[in-house]
Amino acid sequence: MKVQLGELDSQEVIFQRAIQFREKVMLNNNLSLKHKAILQLIEGYEGLITVEEIKKNCSDGVSSISSGLKELEELEVIEKIRMKDEQTGKWLPTKYKIKLYKTSYDK
Repeated sequence: MKVQLGELDSQEVIFQRAIQFREKVMLNNNLSLKHKAILQLIEGYEGLITVEEIKKNCSDGVSSISSGLKELEELEVIEKIRMKDEQTGKWLPTKYKIKLYKTSYDK
């Protein structure tokens, strides 16, 4: 069951996301501990996170984090989100989101 915000009350959405995350991430034998840790950080940031935000929360370097994110992209577990600042037209830092379920950032 994929949950979209607004379909259920917020407590039920949180519960459903936790169940989906446990089943599809934490109990997935195809993901390494590194992958699971990165996904847990993404989930902790409510679905969108930058490399720099991940870096603030661990001792790994940017190249290690970036390689883990690239591996997760290849496994089709996460996707990149690129947005421009509406006022300046400049690209904002790339963010990553879990593709397992819909979030409020999906259109």
